[in-house]
Amino acid sequence: MKTKEIYLQRAIVEALNYSGCLVWRMNAGTVFVGNPKRMIKVGPAGLSDIIGIHKKTGRFVAIEVKNPGKEKNVTDLQRQFLENIREAGGITGVATSVDEAQEMITKYQELT
Repeated sequence: MKTKEIYLQRAIVEALNYSGCLVWRMNAGTVFVGNPKRMIKVGPAGLSDIIGIHKKTGRFVAIEVKNPGKEKNVTDLQRQFLENIREAGGITGVATSVDEAQEMITKYQELT
């Protein structure tokens, strides 16, 4: 049975919040609410699934989550968002597991 990406996102958020970050799941796209229906834009296109901060340094954290084997399915907008955050000094990457997400944080901590 394939794991739904949302469960992986939740596990990563929980693990990173436990290990020195303050992160949360972020939605991007368009939502229709109310009667009559109103369109509301939620987050910019390409926004990473998980965003937040590294508590010790205050660095921005942006992680795009993909199911294992689907890491190549990062869109151009998602890739550009990650690059913009990385260029600004943030911690970024694409994770297919909790271990990969934690490695991103650990590697960053070793470099600082």
